[in-house]
Amino acid sequence: MVEATYFKIDIAREYLDAAINFFLARDNLFCAIHLAAAAEELFGAHLPKPERIFTIALRAERAFILENPMLPEALSDADVNKKARKNVNEWSNKVKHMDDGESSTLEVDPAFPALDFLPALGSIQNRRRLEELRESPQWLETPL
Repeated sequence: MVEATYFKIDIAREYLDAAINFFLARDNLFCAIHLAAAAEELFGAHLPKPERIFTIALRAERAFILENPMLPEALSDADVNKKARKNVNEWSNKVKHMDDGESSTLEVDPAFPALDFLPALGSIQNRRRLEELRESPQWLETPL
């Protein structure tokens, strides 16, 4: 195989296409979750931080936590941020990682996080937003 140079945005498209195909076929749903998360990270890295779907989801989750009347106590700002980040990353981290002392099993219907992941993590939205950005003069001035 010959070494070549690849744009990460093209790799993200490949990840997203594979994730969508797995999801639509209802096959390899854990792969779909992992690939959608990887695609979202790569697409998002090409956008300004405030416009990344992850940032928007984090802000929304943070607001939800702060508005939740069921909280037993007031949380510090750092605790709210930590809880919001944990909630937003929950399924991708459960699928991708196994920390020391963590269970070696996962009880879940993989269709549930896959359904949540593809639209909610924003791979598709980031991809559409990138296509819009590519048409703008701002895109040409942004170093990759």
